[in-house]
Amino acid sequence: MSLALAFAPLVGEPDTVVARRLAEDPAGLARSMRATGRERLLFIDQLEELITQAARDEAEIVAEGLHVLVVAQAARLIATARTDFLTRLAMLRGLGDDLAASLSLLRPLSEQRLFEVVVEPAATMGSRSNRSRWSSSLSPRHALPTAASLCFSSPSASSGTLAISCGS
Repeated sequence: MSLALAFAPLVGEPDTVVARRLAEDPAGLARSMRATGRERLLFIDQLEELITQAARDEAEIVAEGLHVLVVAQAARLIATARTDFLTRLAMLRGLGDDLAASLSLLRPLSEQRLFEVVVEPAATMGSRSNRSRWSSSLSPRHALPTAASLCFSSPSASSGTLAISCGS
């Protein structure tokens, strides 16, 4: 389980132990993560693979575990998912409850805003690029018409924020 591999160094336990804890005692895992005193941000790209690649029982374990970690304020979560999988993701216990309860639609970024959030931060890290080179690859015209960003907050609102960006 990829999630267990990611969490193992955070709690100082082997991934097999973390996988078992995620399945059997996600609240205990959340307590261990909180006990370190460090804030965690999880980024999961292509969350729809939870449905397309994992067995249903494993998908349920991961979804419930993510829900418990966020509600317990052990981690914040940002994930991407294709819009055509949202209803299937919403059917997952825990995470699906959060998703279904609090979606908000955000419009795609303009070409100028894309430049500001992608190219300018890269420049501060020493990347050299000119605007014309990035304009064609960052242009919103390359986005699918169905692309949208969806954000939602968990029941623990202020510190357990979940965001899902959907699109191509």
